[in-house]
Amino acid sequence: MDHTGIKKIQKQSAGKVIKLFQVAEYEMKIMELKEICWDRTVKEAVWKKGQINPDYSPHVLRWDKDGRIMMWTKFGRTDSRFGWTIKAIEPLGEKGLDNLDNLQPVSTYSPNKKYKKDMESPSTGG
Repeated sequence: MDHTGIKKIQKQSAGKVIKLFQVAEYEMKIMELKEICWDRTVKEAVWKKGQINPDYSPHVLRWDKDGRIMMWTKFGRTDSRFGWTIKAIEPLGEKGLDNLDNLQPVSTYSPNKKYKKDMESPSTGG
């Protein structure tokens, strides 16, 4: 195979990778848009999948699958260490967005992000 053939294959491979990124990006945007529109029934059902924290009311605080604290009132908040959102467990195309079995509560907390200086705590909900 000459150099032209190799370059052609590299271009084709690069095109496939770009398409995969575009599909993943598209799926994430759909999920972000859907997040804005989750109705209370879905939010409550997904919230109940969070692990109960024995020190707090399960209506107020729960843990996500990674043990990070989530506060019910902080849904959709990325500026809070207690924020949470709804994420798909399996890729969106396989089980769909509205299948409750495919949804889970996930903390939006990022240890690398700086938050307001401990102005909020689980006890105050601030």
